[in-house]
Amino acid sequence: MIKLKSSVINRILEELDSEDFCKEDFEIQEPGNSKSLVKIIFPARPEYYFEIIETVVTKKRKEVSAFSAIPGFNQEYEEEENVILTTESPGDYKIIESKKLSSLDNAINRIQAWTRNIKEEITISSLDNETSVEEDLEWFKEKVNDDIERPNEPFTQDEIQVLSEKLDSLKERIDDLEIQLDNGNNLKEQAENTIQRTKDDLEKYPRGIWYRTAGNKLLNLMKTILKTQEGRQLVTETIKSLLKGS
Repeated sequence: MIKLKSSVINRILEELDSEDFCKEDFEIQEPGNSKSLVKIIFPARPEYYFEIIETVVTKKRKEVSAFSAIPGFNQEYEEEENVILTTESPGDYKIIESKKLSSLDNAINRIQAWTRNIKEEITISSLDNETSVEEDLEWFKEKVNDDIERPNEPFTQDEIQVLSEKLDSLKERIDDLEIQLDNGNNLKEQAENTIQRTKDDLEKYPRGIWYRTAGNKLLNLMKTILKTQEGRQLVTETIKSLLKGS
């Protein structure tokens, strides 16, 4: 049986409506024990939940008298205090966290922070399900060792032109990602410097060395500044495109 008033439940539903989720994405369950006031589940990931608990804690107090300097005049006693706690999964830093709040209102105010934590975890989980940047790098090195023909020979001018065009195309795509992700000027500046250095190396290094150093430069760039699904997809597409250019 739901213990909270309808007006409080409505307030909770309002907090669940955010930029990332709507109230229909969540389920409010009946309390599982006498101390629980409400438990909210994210059904798409049932391990993600938010629970508000009302409990009583006992604290020791010391009554200080005017004769406190005299032994035996300061008496200790126990006092019960009602406390509001939240249990949040995922938490701000841990998988499950408990927080002590001064009021039920403050506990409800924690809901949007919890939904933001859910979004972060879902985003990271979806990235982890894809090939990691480190795995991409290892895959690239293996492909270079296996597939690059004539690794000790320099590039021809035609090959340099093809690879330069691919790198220019990569820069344009990163510029587009910068606009979509609102990452600021640092992304554009770092990408431009890295890609230009990679292009300059085309005439300096043999084919095999260039592919190894280019892969490291480009993947380190992505690893540093593109922590999104789009960025990781761009890594994979770029590496495959560059290998086709060999």
